[in-house]
Amino acid sequence: MTTIGQMPKPEAGRFREDRKLLLVPLLIPFSGLPEDGQRILDKYWSEVRDQIENMERRLGRIKHIYHEAIDVSNDGGLNALDDMNPAISGFVRTLCRSGATMEATEDRALLEESTDWQRCLTIGLMSEKVLKLASDGYQESTKLRYEHISRRIDTTLGENEIGVLLIGQDHHVQFPTDVQVFYVSPPSFDEYRRWVDEQMRTGAPPSGSEPDV
Repeated sequence: MTTIGQMPKPEAGRFREDRKLLLVPLLIPFSGLPEDGQRILDKYWSEVRDQIENMERRLGRIKHIYHEAIDVSNDGGLNALDDMNPAISGFVRTLCRSGATMEATEDRALLEESTDWQRCLTIGLMSEKVLKLASDGYQESTKLRYEHISRRIDTTLGENEIGVLLIGQDHHVQFPTDVQVFYVSPPSFDEYRRWVDEQMRTGAPPSGSEPDV
């Protein structure tokens, strides 16, 4: 996988026949996030926008936007993104006005099932039998979620088109073999992870992190 920040300018036509996907680690600022954490996240999304704009200048226009936990396309997806991730929604709307499509990335039933199993696991189950049932259910539904996301990318991203996928860094989506993936890695991503580690070390867990989906 190519990291954008380390990638030299490609030769003309090098990726002409490839489908390309910019992979953005998803960080969402929740309410109650301390000011210093919010400042880092704001910088992160600003750097993400800069890197995507730079890649557009090199490779061409973004044609498809995929976002974890979004299960409707077009205006419905954009409205959901306004609520879920306002830090990037304005930029995504700008991309859509320039010709990109907001895609339904998830299957609603699988997303809801995975989320419900995850909630069961977080409440602290006493029965080993129930714990195994919840764990197996979560793993299976999450596996099916990621398979669905892969199919959505495969069926909507056309030849020589460029898409952007915003998803948690611990995802297990297997991308189609003919899709070249570029990892968007702004410096502030590592800065935020160090900030989270420091909060945990000092016993003050941060109020914002990756979304639980």
